[in-house]
Amino acid sequence: MADGRNFDAWLYQFDVNVHAPFTLIQLVVPIMEKRGGGRIINLSTGNGEVFRMPEEPRKLDAVGEFSLAVPG
Repeated sequence: MADGRNFDAWLYQFDVNVHAPFTLIQLVVPIMEKRGGGRIINLSTGNGEVFRMPEEPRKLDAVGEFSLAVPG
C-alpha cells in the first residue's frame, strides 16, 4: 500500500478535480433549469504551475480576500 502522503495527495486531487466540480454542478443545476438551460464546462490541469516560464508573472496569492494558496 502507498504511504500516507501519496494517499493524502491523491485525495486532495480527487477533492479538487472531481468532488468540487460535482458539488458545484449540483448547486447550479436548479438555477440553470429556472433559466431554461445552460452549459457547464470543466477544465482542470496541474501543468499551469509545473511548466511556468521564468519570465511569466508571479502566481497570485489571493484575489481580493479569496486565497489562492495551495494547501501543503
